[in-house]
Amino acid sequence: MVDPGSIGGAGLGRALGGGAAKVIVSRRAVKYLAMGAAEVSLRVVDGTQDGLKTAWRHGLAGLWSGGLDFASSVGGFRPWRRASVTIIIREIVASAPRTPTGKDLISLDAQCRIVPVRTATAWLELAVAPPYQLEWVLHRIWPASGTLGR
Repeated sequence: MVDPGSIGGAGLGRALGGGAAKVIVSRRAVKYLAMGAAEVSLRVVDGTQDGLKTAWRHGLAGLWSGGLDFASSVGGFRPWRRASVTIIIREIVASAPRTPTGKDLISLDAQCRIVPVRTATAWLELAVAPPYQLEWVLHRIWPASGTLGR
C-alpha cells in the first residue's frame, strides 16, 4: 500500500482526498524540518550512486552541509525504509530548476521542483515537493567547498 501522504503517493493522495493528504504531509514536514530533514526524491541521471537507480526513489533525507543521508521507502510506504545511504554533494546546478514532465509525473507531484546535483560518481536529480521548499533544502546541503552551476 502506498502512503497517500508520500511524494510517491501524490496521485493516490489527490484521488483519496487531497485535503487530508496535505494535512498529513504538512504535519510530518513540521517535525522533519525541525530535525533538519526533508522528504525528497532522487534518481540517477548518469553514472552510479549507491542506493539509487535511474527510477525515482522517494524518502527521508537528513540534510547537512555537503550532503545528505537518504533512506528511501519501499513502494512509497513510509514504514518500509531501505538502509540509509550517505550522498556527498560536489555540485548543485540550482540556476534553472525544472518541473516534472512526462514520465516524471507518474512518480512525482506536479508541483515538485527538480535540480541536478553531482556526486563523485554520478549526476543525480533531486526533487522537492511542497510543503518543503527547494531553496531551504539546497541551503542545507550546499557543499562548503563545492560549486554552483556548470
